[in-house]
Amino acid sequence: MTLGNMFYGLSAVRARCALFGFLLIVVQAPAQSDDGGLTIVGSPVPGVFEADSPGPYADFFDDVIRRSGVPLNLVMMPTKRFTRALFDRTADCSYMGTNRMSYYHENGHDLEDFILTRPFNRIRMRAYTPARGPLIESEQDLAGKLIAADEGIAFSSIVATAVPFASSLLATPSVGEAFQLLGAGRVDVVFAYATDADLFFKISGQSGYQASQKYSLLEDNEVLVCWPSSAARKLIGHIDHAVSVLRASGDLKRRYGFEVR
Repeated sequence: MTLGNMFYGLSAVRARCALFGFLLIVVQAPAQSDDGGLTIVGSPVPGVFEADSPGPYADFFDDVIRRSGVPLNLVMMPTKRFTRALFDRTADCSYMGTNRMSYYHENGHDLEDFILTRPFNRIRMRAYTPARGPLIESEQDLAGKLIAADEGIAFSSIVATAVPFASSLLATPSVGEAFQLLGAGRVDVVFAYATDADLFFKISGQSGYQASQKYSLLEDNEVLVCWPSSAARKLIGHIDHAVSVLRASGDLKRRYGFEVR
């Protein structure tokens, strides 16, 4: 098994198997269960957020979100189905979500149709190149370059809107496989969220890549977003309070690598 495939792994396969079972039973109606529980949809990011596997987003879910006192059912889905599940109301909430207004408009809704947590992380998408080459510091530097990115970036409607040339990205199943292509000289640039790239470098022990700290292709706030309900309001209140405490103590950054402006 290659290092890139290691980051895809069996957890993503299990998530897809769970997805097929889930799709057989859902109907076009609010997903909230009779016991007041909530269905939360997530999208797997190999090595970063996978069901039953350690990683910053999985740990934050277990440490903070799952301790709200609200019964929760987390269902993992590929990016395109993840987005559709929220707007079709086959899920009550999505983790992670955004407070970017255009995202909701593009999917036929207003931001005000939903309730959201306050941001718990600020993410930055950067352009990575081999350390021996030049930095990417502007869109002009990307002209003529062959670019790879994981499926979460390549198929994201947010990325497609913010980075118009993203339609030409070479999609890989994981961030690890994108960096394998870069290391082998098969692509010139990798687009990756800094959090994901840093975690990949840490786990794999790989180095030799660089990205400008002054140039971000995209910056966004990460939130949990839900259709309004009493259970959702309880969940969001709990998360907001927990994040406030974690941020004040410095543990938000220390434990999960999350930063908020």
